[in-house]
Amino acid sequence: MNFTFYDSFLGSEFFDVKLNFINGDDKQDLQNNLRSQPLDWYYRDREIIYAHNTIGHRSTYLKDLNFDDYILFAGCSNTYGLGLELEQTYSYKVANYLQTDYYNLSLPSSGLDILYYNLQTWLIKFPKPKHIFIQWPDESRFIQRDIISQNLYHSVGIWTTDTNATKFMVLGDLLNYWRTRAELFYNLIKQQLDQYNIGSTFVSFVLDGTKVKIPENIIYPADLDKARDLIHYGNNTNDDLYHKIINSLDNKLDYISR
Repeated sequence: MNFTFYDSFLGSEFFDVKLNFINGDDKQDLQNNLRSQPLDWYYRDREIIYAHNTIGHRSTYLKDLNFDDYILFAGCSNTYGLGLELEQTYSYKVANYLQTDYYNLSLPSSGLDILYYNLQTWLIKFPKPKHIFIQWPDESRFIQRDIISQNLYHSVGIWTTDTNATKFMVLGDLLNYWRTRAELFYNLIKQQLDQYNIGSTFVSFVLDGTKVKIPENIIYPADLDKARDLIHYGNNTNDDLYHKIINSLDNKLDYISR
């Protein structure tokens, strides 16, 4: 997916629009998946709507957000909800349980650099949320300005076909660059949130603990199912994460609705 700037934020190139398909979960992918799935497959006849606001995020419009009572989510495809109905995402379920408004900064295929940039921009521009949920993406992803269009950026990760980018990611791993960068991002985020007295919860869908050693209090969901694209985590996995998050918050948030 390509990204561009809107009012200082990085967002999807698709803004102020409702889409049934998007890069990573397109119509051809669905047709292919239909042939391999059982007749009662959940997504066989179910519509997904990717509703993006005016800054390219799958979230409420800023003008409609209750800045006096809201929580914030930041992450990559799994928190954006790629391949999922909005109501099946763990972010929607957590906010619904807490009976509070929420905003989702997450972008598909994005990495720590985009996450950190958008999160810090948010904290500079807007009233502080009551709690922030940060989903830790693959640490070796990085953002790159498009060579042809200077207004577009794209994220590079393990899916890249660029041999130079692949070499760069492998070398960065060998030199411990990605791990070091991740530690710096984590320390900066924690210092910022402590300064503002904002509670935080870190989660990850990377189930191999050897790949994600920070943050310290990271929560992992069970790997129960896949979304419509058969790559990202599905309804049951998001529900498992939602319950684990709620259980971890019971003694932290005084506005939890019983």
